[in-house]
Amino acid sequence: MAETKIAGIRQSRTRARPKKKTNRGRVVSDSSNSCVEKTNATALATDEENNDEPTLQVLEVGPLAEPAKVPTEVAVEPSEERMDTASPSFLSSEQTRSVGSEDVPQPKTSEELAKKLTLSEEILEQIVAQTQSVGSEYIPQLKRSEELAKKLTLSEEILKQIVAQVGGMVGDITGIPALPPPKEEVRSEVAEKTSEEGSNGIRVNREWDSATAMAKEQVASLTAECATTRATLHEQEDRLQAKEMECEALRLNLVKELDLRVTLEQDCSSLRTANENLHAKELAKTEGRRVEEARIAEDLWAQIAETKTGQEELRSMIAELANDRDKEFKRAEELTASLAEVLWKHEGELTDWAKKLAGCEAARSSEVECKLKVKLECGRLQEQLKRATLHLEESQGRAEKAKAAHRQSLDETTDEL
Repeated sequence: MAETKIAGIRQSRTRARPKKKTNRGRVVSDSSNSCVEKTNATALATDEENNDEPTLQVLEVGPLAEPAKVPTEVAVEPSEERMDTASPSFLSSEQTRSVGSEDVPQPKTSEELAKKLTLSEEILEQIVAQTQSVGSEYIPQLKRSEELAKKLTLSEEILKQIVAQVGGMVGDITGIPALPPPKEEVRSEVAEKTSEEGSNGIRVNREWDSATAMAKEQVASLTAECATTRATLHEQEDRLQAKEMECEALRLNLVKELDLRVTLEQDCSSLRTANENLHAKELAKTEGRRVEEARIAEDLWAQIAETKTGQEELRSMIAELANDRDKEFKRAEELTASLAEVLWKHEGELTDWAKKLAGCEAARSSEVECKLKVKLECGRLQEQLKRATLHLEESQGRAEKAKAAHRQSLDETTDEL
């Protein structure tokens, strides 16, 4: 907003004039005090963009031996910088009118004042631009606000000097000391041109007064803008102080977080060391357990090999016992068959003896002898039968023992497997 106001003030001072180049005029008036004022007025030509912005500079000189032609400095500026240098041109012309009898230092003073005013306007523009963008930058704001305050104070001092100089420019024209009477030729030339250039002098004075009023208005507006900018800067300083307090709190929190982080890192390092030691112990235990399991596995494989060898031996023993049992069974069967044959033979013999006994019945005489013989023969046969029965019982007992031993060996082999 401040830049827009400044641009509006500068544009209001521009006046549309026709394109022309006025020659350098000299206005000389003979007063009662024989005061000769020579006025050199120049009008700036417009640039390529046809923006008519004249720059007038009126130079008043003191007493000279003869009329001197002092060329005014005309600075043709580009279109971008013309708006910035419009007010300095009018102020420089006013300042040249305020000087009395000094002729050489006057252009230098006007140039210095124009430069100062241009510098003050640039400083104000920088202040406005920086105050508009100060809301988005909070980190280096305090130093920047101090620099802006210094620049603002400097610009106010420059503006005060300009106002003081502008306020006494117009009234000092009548206080110029009287000049010595010029030559007759100069007076004749001046008398001829006075009537033609009188109207030009009046117009220049009017333009000068209007430019002075515009400069004063601009100074007042710039002073108000400086006050507004100062208030804005104070507000920004308050905000920056609040932000600094927040930053201090954040810094303290950051320090606490850093301390907490260091503590956590120490705890993590100690836990990592403990975990590494525990892991090493667990690895050692696992390695010892693995070695023990490998040894136990080797022992088990050796026991399995021994068990297989014992199993083979038991199987061979079982096979031998089975063969012995088969042999005993065969022998018992043979004995049973032989006993049956013996019994059958004895039965046949008994039958024969019975027949003989029956035949002997007829012979009573030989009955006692036959009975004795039969008894003897029966006793002998009974003894043989008892022996065969005992032998058969022994064979059956051996067969049962062999079966029991075979069954026990089978059970033991099954349990071991």
